[in-house]
Amino acid sequence: MALLLAAAEPRIAAALVAAYFCSFEASFCSIRHCPCNIIPGILPDLEMADIAALIAPRPLVIEHGERDHIFPIGATRAAFTQLPPVWEELGARAPELVVTDDGHSFRAERSLAALAEALA
Repeated sequence: MALLLAAAEPRIAAALVAAYFCSFEASFCSIRHCPCNIIPGILPDLEMADIAALIAPRPLVIEHGERDHIFPIGATRAAFTQLPPVWEELGARAPELVVTDDGHSFRAERSLAALAEALA
């Protein structure tokens, strides 16, 4: 929800998105998933990286587990490559991708520090 809220509400100063950022195609569309995070009608026009780009130029930190079976790390890394150019074009600090050795979980060690640095 942090991704969607920050994308929709410009008063949110920064966002830390954990165990979610990927592509819709590789996550929600590839496995049976609860409907809690599905956005009806968003595909094929918008992908998750398009939503994340709406946060720019505000700070964005994404934490993701290497072994996340719901949101595959390969698709997360691929979607993430689309983000830094958006921030750089606006003269802002590029988002940070923090990859942990966990699965679908939030560790917060580096990601909270990265968020604090971005807000400083």
